[in-house]
Amino acid sequence: MIIEKAESLSLFGREYEEAMKVFYRRHLCRLDPWPEVLSKTFAKMNQDIYLHMWGPSEFTITGTLKGFERAQRLAEVKIPALFTCGRYDEASPDTVEYYRAMLPGSKIRVFEGCSHSHHLEDTRGYIESVRAFLS
Repeated sequence: MIIEKAESLSLFGREYEEAMKVFYRRHLCRLDPWPEVLSKTFAKMNQDIYLHMWGPSEFTITGTLKGFERAQRLAEVKIPALFTCGRYDEASPDTVEYYRAMLPGSKIRVFEGCSHSHHLEDTRGYIESVRAFLS
């Protein structure tokens, strides 16, 4: 799991790490155990780059992306777009809808019972949604 790999989280203590694990199990991937592909992704993730750009976690933003926001430019996108998220996603459906509304002609698909890893939790539904959108 990502927080077992991020040594910098030890700065925040054991309770913080445990809270992050609970959050990730609810909002990042609801499958238990996590699929091997997701575990491999986190195992091979470059922590130095993540820390530089983001910081120790998405809750403690200290990296170069702090304050970066370009939502106002979404209207410049002139091709169809499909926004996807899970009902329990860390990027909540309300948040995703906020950004979708800024991109004319875009669509949103919310995967019920899923989290941020909805493409792994409902692979068939995800592929069907993408295929339908591309058609």
